[in-house]
Amino acid sequence: MTENIDHPQEAWKYLNTLISSSKKSIATNQISYLINLIKEDMEDQGFAVFREYLNKMFSKLPASVLPYFLESLITLRETEPYWFIQKLINFLINANRPIYQIKGLQLIQQIKDDSYVPYIIPLIYHTHKPLRKEAIRTIVANPGCAEKIVEGDLRSRSEKKRTKAVKLLRKINPENIKLALEQIESTDFIERIHAIQVLANTNNRKWIAKITTFLNDPDLSVRKAAIEAISGLGGTNAKKILNQKLLHEEYLPLKVIIQEQLKNI
Repeated sequence: MTENIDHPQEAWKYLNTLISSSKKSIATNQISYLINLIKEDMEDQGFAVFREYLNKMFSKLPASVLPYFLESLITLRETEPYWFIQKLINFLINANRPIYQIKGLQLIQQIKDDSYVPYIIPLIYHTHKPLRKEAIRTIVANPGCAEKIVEGDLRSRSEKKRTKAVKLLRKINPENIKLALEQIESTDFIERIHAIQVLANTNNRKWIAKITTFLNDPDLSVRKAAIEAISGLGGTNAKKILNQKLLHEEYLPLKVIIQEQLKNI
């Protein structure tokens, strides 16, 4: 920050006084007062000035004080000005320092604002594990438009990204159709069963053709799930498919299940 400033500098002056007093620590009430001065200094200032001012504060604060300062920053008061919360979130999320970004995510969780979702999504793929977990926690708490964005990552060239997208979609909406269509081809029989059930729960008979393939699945429980799903979707086509399956099914317990399901169509 240049010295030729045209906005208040009371917080900066106060911080310099605290540091020059040679005290080993800064009291909680002093941190609170410092933050109040920052709000007064930065009121009616643009984000560029706000960002530069906070960067200067962070660079000057003793390392021992920084965690308390960050925690105090995101501790909301009843009369907290909206402009301050908005600028603070933007500052923390875009700081490119995980410790700051995590605090920004925690602040978003407090205010329950899902408009920040597009800025949070990239953080769920971050290499910093605690930041990644906090981003996922924030999205799950305030999904907003996240489901549609993450759906696109199911077809990513990156296997790691696809895996993370699957895990997040499971948390946001286990009934997601695109997720089900991906998992229906899974090598895990439990995932295939869940996918079949999701498609069946749509009550849309267009999925009967997709599910029919799994009447011949290597896993018995998947075949059972497919039978029940087709029966649940119902209709003339479903009845025809199950009657055909009944004619060729050699495993007696499944024949009994098909017969029982046919009664429900």
